[in-house]
Amino acid sequence: MSFEKLQEVVAKAFDISVDDLNQRSRKTTPSLARHVCIYYCRKALKLKVEKIGELFGRHHSLVPYAVAKVEGFMTYDLKFIERIKAIESTAPELKQNL
Repeated sequence: MSFEKLQEVVAKAFDISVDDLNQRSRKTTPSLARHVCIYYCRKALKLKVEKIGELFGRHHSLVPYAVAKVEGFMTYDLKFIERIKAIESTAPELKQNL
């Protein structure tokens, strides 16, 4: 799966545009969607931390924070877990690479 396809799938799951995903907004929905996208870049696409930071126009230190945040939400937030399942059902290759 390509980075662009991943962005489209995640943006659709969170009902935002790809542009919203890439903006510097700190609003909850785009920020959480960005963190999910970063999580899949790291875990499924196996990209390096520096490369992910470069792709999102952010400092590379955001990547471990975003991954930890997503993993934390996946332990207790049922609505969030349903979104993750929707993403993985849309793009099953993501789950295979985890």
